[in-house]
Amino acid sequence: MTKSDEMHVAAPGRGRRLIQAALCQLVACVVVFGSNTLLREVLNITVPLPALLLASGLLAAMLGYWRRLPLWWLPVLALFPLAVAAALWLQLPAWVYLLAFALPLSLQWNAARGGVPLYLTNRQTIAALARLLPDRPGLVVADLGSGLGGTLMALARTRPDARFEGIETAPLPFVLSWLRALLVSRVRFTYGDYHRRNLAAYDVVYCFLSPVPMPDLYAKARREMRPGTILISNSFMVPGHPAHEIIDVDDARQTRLHIWRF
Repeated sequence: MTKSDEMHVAAPGRGRRLIQAALCQLVACVVVFGSNTLLREVLNITVPLPALLLASGLLAAMLGYWRRLPLWWLPVLALFPLAVAAALWLQLPAWVYLLAFALPLSLQWNAARGGVPLYLTNRQTIAALARLLPDRPGLVVADLGSGLGGTLMALARTRPDARFEGIETAPLPFVLSWLRALLVSRVRFTYGDYHRRNLAAYDVVYCFLSPVPMPDLYAKARREMRPGTILISNSFMVPGHPAHEIIDVDDARQTRLHIWRF
């Protein structure tokens, strides 16, 4: 993740995101359909409805980018007018609307409630993480906000001597990762908030969250993690507490791993 991405994730606050997204959609709709009325009345130009819906969605996404909404909001804003029009035209039953709302919400639950979108760790970063794991017997590794579970599943293949635990609060990613872990006994995924877990149980704690929770997480790690343990943050630093080591990953995203040793 680039510095620009970090800036977009960091602002604005939790409760304001949904309001700002709705306002972006409303302003875009007023501008596009208002302009269409002027074109039709003054210049006698008729713009097809699909083009108007597409323009409204794209403008809403541009406004969302300008307002620094999290990047995952942008495709939602862009596609929303077309999706609503398609649903109305197809006369879909009510349960389809409920499902269409529930699936994205369950996938990005943490983004809506805590400012932490679903980020997936790429293969190059997983390889770098594997090299950072201490060579000690009985190693226990935690992934806070483990998403779909791919990071720990991959690390488990490289370290058969270690145990891995993922903690996830988004319903759909947790269920999918839990099902994947049925095949690997050394990987366990639990549903819940890492704030309620004692980090003293882990030798290595990895996270790929957002700037929002990092100060609290770092303070918790300093209180609870034992001497000789490691906290690794993918991309996001802690203001006022520079990492003891930073690893630059050779990938397209220019990923940086921030490492604190206790």
